[in-house]
Amino acid sequence: MNIPTAEDLLTNNIDGLRDFIDDDDIFYFYKGVICEFAKEFAKLHVAAALNEAAENSETKAVDADMYGVIWEVELDSILNAYPFENIK
Repeated sequence: MNIPTAEDLLTNNIDGLRDFIDDDDIFYFYKGVICEFAKEFAKLHVAAALNEAAENSETKAVDADMYGVIWEVELDSILNAYPFENIK
C-alpha cells in the first residue's frame, strides 16, 4: 500500500506559503504544525471508522459442516460503516 504521508500530501500546497513567509525557520515551523494537525485529524477519523466497522460489521452463514455453521464477515458492512461524508 503506497499511501502518501501528511507531509507528502501537503507539501505541494504548503510550499505556496513560501511566497509569503520569507523566514525559513518560521516556514518550517508552520509546515510542521500543519502536518501534525493533519495527522491528528486522520487518527481521529481512522479510530472512528474502525469503531464503526467493529460495531456495525455483519456476518452471513456461507456453509455448514459437521462442526456447525461457517460464518463470513460481509465485506460491504465494513467498507461502508464509516461514510466519507463524516470527514469535513
